[in-house]
Amino acid sequence: MPPRPPGPPTNGSATAGFICGLVGFIICLIPFGIFLGGVVAVVGIVFGVLGRSRAREVGVGRSQATAGLTLGIAGLVVGVLWLIAFRSVFTSVRHSLEVRDGDFIVNSETCRAIEGSFVTTSGEITNTSGDDKLLVQVEVTVRDSAGFIVGENQEFVGSVDAGETHPYFVRVVVDQTVSEPHCEVAVR
Repeated sequence: MPPRPPGPPTNGSATAGFICGLVGFIICLIPFGIFLGGVVAVVGIVFGVLGRSRAREVGVGRSQATAGLTLGIAGLVVGVLWLIAFRSVFTSVRHSLEVRDGDFIVNSETCRAIEGSFVTTSGEITNTSGDDKLLVQVEVTVRDSAGFIVGENQEFVGSVDAGETHPYFVRVVVDQTVSEPHCEVAVR
């Protein structure tokens, strides 16, 4: 039997690089797809580099390997951009929900006993942080003239934008008659 003539040259690395690069790119287009797509894209990059080297030897597959390499890199870039975007959104939401010391200035205007068993307090809070705050609450602790806590309550204020001043009014039921109440106001 005569020997078979050699077939046309092939470049499996270039083909694998293109397929992996394309699949990795498509998966990385999906938010959080970088966790799976990034692995596939890296495999596409590796096979793309190997395919380009093999193309020098066999003369075929250079453009296919280059496409796989390019798609793999583009997939990683898109995946990283998704992560940066989501981090930014989550950070913004966290800053909007988190109230830290110094984020608000409290201006207490009144703290007076009403009908012996209630204390009312009112005033304004000003958001001095650079972030709009959501789910803001004003917490009031009422102390008697000896400094003992006789009642606590809170008012849900809601959203207070950066730099905005918002009024509050809190009515506190107290455990005993208080003639000279002292109100401590905090923002949470």
